[in-house]
Amino acid sequence: MNRHQIVLPSGQRISYLEAGPAEGHTVVLLHGGGADNAELSWGPTIRLLAERGYHLIAPDHPGYGRSPRSFNYATMENQVAYVDEFIDTLGLHDYDLVGVSMGGGMAIGHTLRHLDQVRKLVLVASYGYQMTLAAQPMLMTGSWIPWLTEMIQWTSWNPYTVGFGLTAVLAKSVVSDELADGVRRAALDTPALSTFNEFQRHELGPLGNRTNYSNRLHQITQPVLLIHGEHDIIFPSNDARTAATLFPNVHLEILPRVGHWAQRDDPEAVHALILDFLTDASGFDVVETEEVLETEDEVETEDEVEEVLAEEAVDEQVGADDTLATVTEITPRNPAA
Repeated sequence: MNRHQIVLPSGQRISYLEAGPAEGHTVVLLHGGGADNAELSWGPTIRLLAERGYHLIAPDHPGYGRSPRSFNYATMENQVAYVDEFIDTLGLHDYDLVGVSMGGGMAIGHTLRHLDQVRKLVLVASYGYQMTLAAQPMLMTGSWIPWLTEMIQWTSWNPYTVGFGLTAVLAKSVVSDELADGVRRAALDTPALSTFNEFQRHELGPLGNRTNYSNRLHQITQPVLLIHGEHDIIFPSNDARTAATLFPNVHLEILPRVGHWAQRDDPEAVHALILDFLTDASGFDVVETEEVLETEDEVETEDEVEEVLAEEAVDEQVGADDTLATVTEITPRNPAA
């Protein structure tokens, strides 16, 4: 995994990670907000996908990781514009896009502007389709308290405090020393917390979120994979269930006992889902659920298999659209060897 720097036409300097063969299919991964960066959110995912022959690119957003703060205010519109400019400067076409939390909202915004360039879209605990957040009043108020960010940074000197704070986004896994130290360094050594605070001030209001792409999700006809933790206390899983009814071609996975930072809470399950999704050339034209897969063992002929799948597909049809949405809540299979 290599780190590069690029200066965008706007003058913004971006540090980004790159891995895998240059001739492999490109996957762009966008990290979330708070004490986060490309390595923290996507390091293990990048290494795995690179081993499978994918070409991975993961930028540190302006004000996060090794990228300096932007000249512009950290609004969603400006952050989507940076993603547009970054991908355009690298000359990428026909790529898959993966985003977590705030990065998921950025991925949605970019896809809506470049429907002809994004092949598949993966959203993990995504922002961008909620009217309000579960803790909206607390988060909105906290973003305007001048000393709160400084207090969080000060307490980040204590690894035990950082570990306790991570329990808000990790419900299943034990917080490793490596992860806690990475979050601690992101909070202390970068302007990530103040940048994210700026984003929250602009996004969160008393009447709801400023960014809500819900009424435009039907425009994204590419295959979409929604991954959401059952125990996500930042964005409740019902947000993803509602969004799954709005995308024309979507598959939703609710992961049991998993929190907000799903790819760090249950990496095996999330990686298996992403790999299956990226390598599946058929999209979701045929709906396959765990129940159907179990039924196939009892079917004697290929024609009967197709008949069972067709019946399940009809049951899963969403609204007046002819495209299909799969919504399952199952324990994910083990990742492929």
